[in-house]
Amino acid sequence: MLEFIMRTGHDTDADADATPGICPIMNSRCHLRNDGFLSYKSCFPTQLFCAFSVSFSLKMEHNPQPKWEAKVSAKLTRASPDQVWAIYTDFFNFHKWFPTLATCYGIHGTNGELGCVRFCSGFSVSSHGSAGSGGSEKWSKERLIAIDHTNRSLSYEIVGSNIGFNSYVSTVKIVQRGVDEDRDHRDGCVIEWSFTVDPVEGWRLDDMKELYEKGLQGLTKRIEDTL
Repeated sequence: MLEFIMRTGHDTDADADATPGICPIMNSRCHLRNDGFLSYKSCFPTQLFCAFSVSFSLKMEHNPQPKWEAKVSAKLTRASPDQVWAIYTDFFNFHKWFPTLATCYGIHGTNGELGCVRFCSGFSVSSHGSAGSGGSEKWSKERLIAIDHTNRSLSYEIVGSNIGFNSYVSTVKIVQRGVDEDRDHRDGCVIEWSFTVDPVEGWRLDDMKELYEKGLQGLTKRIEDTL
């Protein structure tokens, strides 16, 4: 009989005392050692089967369902890139411009600086895939994790919420419209808004993207009407 040892992904350096178990083939002895290795004392075919089974199981655990990714954009004809960038870098006061956002204020750090956190509430996003306002008030805490003033780009993540978004990261970029794109509106800009998030229960990605498109359209209209 041979002893087959396979790393399971644990990172401890404990002694190799084993916890007994049963191999899925031939009822051979199987041990999970305290150092994070699996020890099989069985015939060679059984070792190969066990190695494949454990490897497949670990791969599934470390490769969950792919994240959702989407990007929406909107053109502004009158507002300059610097004007729009100033709105986004006023991180704690975004409710002044985003129509469905009732409340936004800072709870940590300095407004617009890396690492600051804002509290947002009252927006019409449901954790069950609808855009209604029923039920408890929707809220999220969002942390600024990247900001590039030269390229007018910033990213933020949700660090807490009741809307069911996990591992959510959003990026906004303000792009200068090309000179040859529209000679009548060469001073305008484009807002590009992208996000990644774990699949959300009760949602379809297309519906989520549509909600973002509507929100961005409302934002750009308010900006164009005000500036």
